[in-house]
Amino acid sequence: MAMDELDLVAKSQKGDFEAFGALYDAYLPKIYRFLFFRLRHQETAEDLTSQTFMKALERIGSFDPERGNFSSWLYQIARNTMVDHLRANKQVVELDEAISVASGQDVQEETADTWDIARVRAQLRNLPTQQQEVLLLRVFEGYSHREIAATLGISEGASKVNLSRAIDALQKLLGLFLLSFGIS
Repeated sequence: MAMDELDLVAKSQKGDFEAFGALYDAYLPKIYRFLFFRLRHQETAEDLTSQTFMKALERIGSFDPERGNFSSWLYQIARNTMVDHLRANKQVVELDEAISVASGQDVQEETADTWDIARVRAQLRNLPTQQQEVLLLRVFEGYSHREIAATLGISEGASKVNLSRAIDALQKLLGLFLLSFGIS
């Protein structure tokens, strides 16, 4: 965690709302993308993003930088908030427009062959949930396996295995098209 971020967390723990606001500004788009990637529903992702930050503000005093970094702690809150929401609403989560939201770009504008994009999305939906989450955090958020492990509550080895299995499954199903995204 960067020193500036550590300072912001420490100030937030002392009740400095401006410091927490800076953390909010830094993480809002990332948490939203993470939730939208899984939920595929803009309004729900926005609501759960707000809930995530409310919970983080309420619990900021319990954050211990010795036990992990702030981003992993925040993503864990987001993930737990999403799981609670899904259990309460008994929804089945699908993946559709997540690639474009996660990358912050309109994928269909980047390629003329939208059929291939549809194939990627369809195959991502077929991956187990944990493989989808590891792939999202690694590829779109740039997380290390250590950060993924802390965020998802798994070991670094499990993170590596999930990523490897996700990539293997996608490569088998999609062949060389996947390489055009720089995933190998």
